[in-house]
Amino acid sequence: MSFEYMKKCHIPLIIIRSIERDSRQNFLNERFQALKLVSHWIETDPQSVPKGFLRSLVSIATYSPDDQMKKPAIEILRKGAIACTEQCAWLGGIRVLIDSVFDPTCSDISESIVLTLLYLINDPKTRAYIRGGDIGRLLYIFTEVTGNDKEVRRESLEKLHAQLQLGKQAMIIMLKNWGGLIFLASDVNGLKSLVEALNQPIRTIVKKAIFEIFFNLLDVNIKSDKAENLLLQYVTTVIRTFDQCQICHILIAVATSAEEEIAEEARNLLKQYISLASNLFSIEAKLLPLIEMASGSSNASLQFGAARTLRELSNGIVRDGFELRRRFSEYFLRAVDYVETTDGSYMKSGNTWGLLRAELDYEMDNTQFLGLIKATNVSTYKNDETRWDWNLILELFENNLQKSSRIEEALNVIFIEPLLRYFQPGKGKFNEKPWIPENFIYAKVGYYMIKSLLKIKKGREYLKTVHDGCRKSFIECYAEQLAIQLTWAKAIRENTKLPEVENALNKENMTTKMIREYISWLGLFTQNKKAFKLLSTSNILNYLEKLADTYCLSDHICMLITSVFNYSSEKEPRDLLRAWTQKGSKDLILYIIEHIRTLYRNKVNGFELWCVDILVELINGKDNDIVLRALDVLNEICEEKQLLYEVLSKQPQIDKLQLAGDELLIKLLCTEPGVKYLQNVDWIDGAVKKWIERGNNEYAESTERAIYTELNANTSNTIEGSLLLYIPSSWILNIRNDVRIIISID
Repeated sequence: MSFEYMKKCHIPLIIIRSIERDSRQNFLNERFQALKLVSHWIETDPQSVPKGFLRSLVSIATYSPDDQMKKPAIEILRKGAIACTEQCAWLGGIRVLIDSVFDPTCSDISESIVLTLLYLINDPKTRAYIRGGDIGRLLYIFTEVTGNDKEVRRESLEKLHAQLQLGKQAMIIMLKNWGGLIFLASDVNGLKSLVEALNQPIRTIVKKAIFEIFFNLLDVNIKSDKAENLLLQYVTTVIRTFDQCQICHILIAVATSAEEEIAEEARNLLKQYISLASNLFSIEAKLLPLIEMASGSSNASLQFGAARTLRELSNGIVRDGFELRRRFSEYFLRAVDYVETTDGSYMKSGNTWGLLRAELDYEMDNTQFLGLIKATNVSTYKNDETRWDWNLILELFENNLQKSSRIEEALNVIFIEPLLRYFQPGKGKFNEKPWIPENFIYAKVGYYMIKSLLKIKKGREYLKTVHDGCRKSFIECYAEQLAIQLTWAKAIRENTKLPEVENALNKENMTTKMIREYISWLGLFTQNKKAFKLLSTSNILNYLEKLADTYCLSDHICMLITSVFNYSSEKEPRDLLRAWTQKGSKDLILYIIEHIRTLYRNKVNGFELWCVDILVELINGKDNDIVLRALDVLNEICEEKQLLYEVLSKQPQIDKLQLAGDELLIKLLCTEPGVKYLQNVDWIDGAVKKWIERGNNEYAESTERAIYTELNANTSNTIEGSLLLYIPSSWILNIRNDVRIIISID
């Protein structure tokens, strides 16, 4: 008997009546057989399944909690969600499945339901039927604000424990799946609400459950650094997603709270998150609120909690009987350095920092300090770097040698000079080492060494002094390498004979060898005026300005310098950037424009004093790509009225501004100076005339067309008629419609 014939004979009505019979035992077999027929119908011909079947299943699953047929009904609905998604969604089947995930009576099929939901999420066509409100139903067990544990009866508390176990299992499965992770991260009520729940007045057991979910996600062991490693890609996505949810801000607030049990969990999670995140992006700014609380809070309890959190972000090591206690963790030191070079709201006086350092630091006497220096073997084997203890050297520079007094002590013994000879630009042994992770420890030592020397006058003089075994000083070797690069670039431009001296800063070396680190270290010289003076007096700044040309011969150097220079205080780095935009190649100028966007987003001090000038100059140029890119950045910075006024004060060309479209011009119309500017350039009258002639009609027609389309929309299973998944603009995704396999990471 065919299904169509059964429908003509109204047999589905009989089946529905059998399904919905009383739940007494004597009707059990009849109901069970009816459900088997419905299941077979869905599997065999899902497109012809009567809606009444699905309504009955939804009714049993929703309104009959003690019905023996509830679990079979949910299992059949799960099949229906895959086979006839549209009907199942419109009749409430998807909602029933989501609610069943947290139902203790359905615990044995909870995982299957979650996998079914992931299957639907993985396909854009079926994903449309999981609506925005459904995300809230997935997370309500974690985000519902309730009273304390004592207010809950024992039976309710046991049920809550069971629901939390199912909820944790469901969230871990979803977040360890690409489709589930993106789905939860792309909605404001998704993963972000789960993170924010940690700082809300919810039950302690619920907060612990959320911490367990996050610990499970971050407890990974990445054995490969290759970009194609799927696990590495996944971890990167998780870290970036947590960053968008402002997890550091939330965890710092929880870690410094009075609820010690939860605060301890927050400190451990923060430590785990930072250890992973620090390999992907700069973490310094994320710790500024913590340092602010630890150094200047009027609340003694809050200050103690912040200081304790900072301590626990560090670790300890033991070498040669000396305990080098890292009360200054690497992240803390980097955050302090970030503050000391940023004129921002977290800037503290030297006395305040001194109090904080005194509270956190461990004072080592002079004998112990000199013993550690000797233990590095630098003084014993001055010319054999293979016998030096590089790990101990790095520890010293990261901790004790951050203090000016210790740096001076190190300069008085045989320690810095052999290191400086090893790192000599152009001739040192460090230059030729391959740029691979195994050699990054040498780069870190060089970075901290130069950084430490630039802090004190004696250290800066040391960099200008010619030492034994060196024909020039460290800073003179810097200038020499840049001069060689300019000579080679000139010979290539003029098609003349290439110089005999080797060019260490060529593009191949900068890509494959440690020589590139020397260019990165130039950024250290821009952190304060006294250090920057070394670049001016050694002619390095003059060489840098000449690097830019339209032949792209030194773009690899210019781009790296652009990203490492500090533009918050000194005028010269800003002037250098402007000079490069005037005579550099197209690729270099586009790179600088994007870096200006980054500077704006990071709220660099004095941004409006110079960046707006550069952007306005660039939009008046002739290259259309450069003009459009500069306009795009201008459009973004004009979100702030102060910067918008600064742009207007430069009187940009209206024909150039119009290339950015109406959005930028509308922003100008929102301010009185903007209206005056548009009146002066006769734009408003032309825009009004255009609106009267055709704009009004076009707007009315497009509005009516949109209303007509929505009212007569085809509700068929198509992407065009679906509720599409919103994905943040910072995610670069390529969603293939033909992919149906769900990759789950265990």
